[in-house]
Amino acid sequence: MKILLLGASGQLGQTLIPYLEQAGDLVTSARQGADEGLDLAHRGQASALIKKLAPDVIVNAAAYTQVEQAEQESEQAFAINRDGVAEVADAARAVGARLIHFSTDFVFDGRAAPYSETDTPAPLNVYGQSKLEGEQAISTSGCHHWIFRTSWVYNFKGNNFFNTMLRLAAERDALQVINDQRGTPTWTHTIARVVRRSLAEKGLADGIYHLCDDGSSSWYDFAREIFRLNGVPIKLTPIGQDAWPSKVERPADSRLITEKLQAALGWQPQSWQESLAECVAMKRETAGNA
Repeated sequence: MKILLLGASGQLGQTLIPYLEQAGDLVTSARQGADEGLDLAHRGQASALIKKLAPDVIVNAAAYTQVEQAEQESEQAFAINRDGVAEVADAARAVGARLIHFSTDFVFDGRAAPYSETDTPAPLNVYGQSKLEGEQAISTSGCHHWIFRTSWVYNFKGNNFFNTMLRLAAERDALQVINDQRGTPTWTHTIARVVRRSLAEKGLADGIYHLCDDGSSSWYDFAREIFRLNGVPIKLTPIGQDAWPSKVERPADSRLITEKLQAALGWQPQSWQESLAECVAMKRETAGNA
């Protein structure tokens, strides 16, 4: 099985590489000559690469993910998250490849959580809308596809909440963290393990699946556990989202129900606290081997 990974340089892409290497013959867009991987905003680039390689599976971990910046860069967000994804889906159909794509809890408005795959999306911001329209482009393309909606994705590498908290704690003695937005922190390895299992079992029907760790958290809860596990002493103060200046509206509660994926794969997600502890242990092991 030949697998093409798009977005290999991102935090999810980097995590996916060893798992996909276990599943088949992996190639990445970066290895095909692009400096930082494929640019989905560059029309024709994705389809040319896909038709050249004719993979059996395309894993798209490339995306525009800057939520606040998207409000000022909507054209770029839609060029990548909708139009680029549509091009990948059309090319996947043309070569008979399965497309694995990652979407977000931000397709929902946060007013009726927890959400199942049959609930009606209602994005509050440009980022969420661009990701939703990317989902729709895949669903109507005619290609075989698995769309995994996930939430609050983190790892000890990359630009994410986990690393932002540790960086700020190194600079300050106290932090204020939002306590009235809820979701589920999801480790990149949880996502990668499900992708590998899905490819190995090959029994998952086309469609949208919610994929995240188990349980519920606020950003404050998440930060407190990050600092506890990393042994970082800091004064944390919970605040409401109204007290935090932001250019974009976010869902207040974007918890996802994963029962559809659990039933389809016989998969049981571990708690977000267990995944976070595993992430911190891996971070320490990696630092010790450096």
